Formats: sequence, structure tokens, C-alpha cells
Amino acid sequence: MSVSGKRSTVVFAGGGHAQLYSLLRTRELTKKGFEVVLVNPDRFLYYSGMAPGTLSRTYRPEEARIDVRHLVEKGGGRFVEDRVKAIRARDGIILLEGGGSIRYDAMSVAIGSAVPGDGLQAPDNAIPVKPVENVIGLRNRLGKLEENSLGYKPEVLIVGGGAAGCEVACNAKRAFEEHEINGLITIADRGGALLGSAPGRAQTEIHEYLRSRGVKVLLDSEIIKVEEREAYTRDGRRIDFDVAILAVGIRPMEIFGRSGLATGGDGGLWVNRYLQSISDPRIFGGGDAISLRGESLEKLGVFAIRQGPVLFHNLQAYLRGEELKEFKPQKIFLYILNLGDETGLAIYGPLVWRSRLAWRLKSYIDTKFVREHQYP
Repeated sequence: MSVSGKRSTVVFAGGGHAQLYSLLRTRELTKKGFEVVLVNPDRFLYYSGMAPGTLSRTYRPEEARIDVRHLVEKGGGRFVEDRVKAIRARDGIILLEGGGSIRYDAMSVAIGSAVPGDGLQAPDNAIPVKPVENVIGLRNRLGKLEENSLGYKPEVLIVGGGAAGCEVACNAKRAFEEHEINGLITIADRGGALLGSAPGRAQTEIHEYLRSRGVKVLLDSEIIKVEEREAYTRDGRRIDFDVAILAVGIRPMEIFGRSGLATGGDGGLWVNRYLQSISDPRIFGGGDAISLRGESLEKLGVFAIRQGPVLFHNLQAYLRGEELKEFKPQKIFLYILNLGDETGLAIYGPLVWRSRLAWRLKSYIDTKFVREHQYP
């Protein structure tokens, strides 16, 4: 396929979950005459659904990652190990942090998100849950914490009681137990319940489960400042810790506004129902990087994965002048929290259940998905 007699270049900016469907099919694109380029800062994508399980040693880190460089190069595409610094839509190029640039005829952006947001002040040594690889390295850090002869117990503070914060708390507890560390874990959330957007039964289940595991839950406790060894709530309370994990304020990267592209309220690339940029029809996007016009999507991998086939179709359809497909986010979807003890909390619309079977289902779905992309 060509534009103005030249071979069309399809750029995948970021190797996020929404890109995997296309990257696995790079050969289909190159056979059709497209030049395919993937720009990503690392050859590996760590799958978010399995990252908390690396804390509890349910999975080895290499079991939870996908070699996106291999996917694109095996299909005849090109891998560029770098980060996108800016998008110059007027000229149809992206600028790289390493100093180079790449031209695009069509582009899909899935560069993930960053933590913290919402104005939270935090030191560099506080550990955000995004990018996902931060969680992968957290187990070793927890294992180095020690009790002292005076009975001091190491303390972990998790800021944010959403799905990520709750999963990390559960699996950090398991990590402490495996290291035979009698550590303390606290979750602080600004809302009146954990899993704020989940059904009431799910909120009750996770709260009761965490309490049964000895995790302290602080609700209506918005953390506004994190220093080296203590954090402060909006009402002036101090919480001491040895390790802080930030699981709140997940926001898209700032490059879109900086590049002059239209953004949603959270700073994500503003896209229409075709996952197409409002500013530049050549740009599409998915996952945490986008703000979907007319919808408010949770930052869950289930949406990014479902966007994959739509992006794959629309990139080609745009260049051919064909009809684009709509992305229709499902209203009811299944997600399962890994509770760190080989049980899971499954949530499907109003249905909620906690069991070993739920965890087995989650593990089957996650490992099957990763293996399909590890050994295509």
C-alpha cells in the first residue's frame, strides 16, 4: 500500500496492550506493502494482569512479559528502542527522546500512563505502580526490609484503594510471609470505600478480606504529600512507612497536550468512536493513553485488549480510504483480582464472588494470553 506513490509507514508508538493484536500480525501488514515501525523504550512489555502475581511469586518475571521487539521484527517490521518525545502532526513525524525522528502515514499510540497524578507530591523513591515493570522489581525491595531487635516491624504504605492498590496489598502481604517478615501494610484511600466503582458487595468483600489478612485500611484519607519516611493526609494526619507504593492518580503521559493535540480532561489523546484523534485523522490510540469522547473508561486492561482489533482494522482502512470500525466498550465485563493466596475476587457487572476457582480462571486467561504472544 502506498500514499502518493510511496510505501506507507505505519508507526506503533509504544508497545502497550492495545498494540499487541497488531504487533502479532505484523507479517500481515508488511505483506500488504506497509512499512511497520514500533517505537518502545524496552523490548519487553510486562502484562499488567500478571504483575501483582510476581510479588507473591505466583509467576516469575519472565512468565509475565512479552517480547514486543520479537513480534515486530519476526513479521518484517522495524523496532526502535526509544521514547516518543513529541508528535509534530503538521509534518506527520514523531520526535524521539534520543534525538531522531520518524515519519508516519498512520500511527497508533499506546504509551501507557504515569503515576502519581491529582497533584500528589512524592519523592523519587516512592514506587508508582505504572509503568508496570515497577511492580516486577518490588518483591526484591520488600525482601530487604527487616525487623529489628526492638520489635520494630517494617511498614508499607499503599496510596490508593482501587484494583491495583488492593492487588498489590494482597500480594505484598504474601511476599512478606514468604520472606518470613512480620511486616505491616496500610492502604490509604480518599474515598469512603475500596474499589470505588465496583458493586457494594465487592467493596465489602475486599475490605473484609484485607482486614482478615492483617492489612490496615484507612478510608476518607486522601494522601496529599509523601516524604522520605512519612506521608500526610489532607486533614493533617501522619503515616509512617519504610516503602510507599503509589496506586492513585493514574494519568496519561503529557506529550499530547505538549504536542498541540486535542486532549480529554485527564490529558489523554482525545479520540472519537473510531479511536481516531480529533486533531489528526492519521493518529489512532488505545489503552491508558486515550480519552474516548462521550465515554469514561476505567484504566483496565480489558478495554485496551478489546481495542486491539479495531486499531488493526482502522489503521489499514484509513490508508485505503475504506470504512472505519467503531469501538464499542462493553458495559458489563469480567475482571478478577489476584488476592495473593491462590484465591481471586471476580466481578462481573453486579455479580461478585471470591474463590479459588476465580483465581484459577484468572490465571488461565492471563497465562494463555501471554503465551500466545510469547510463542506466536
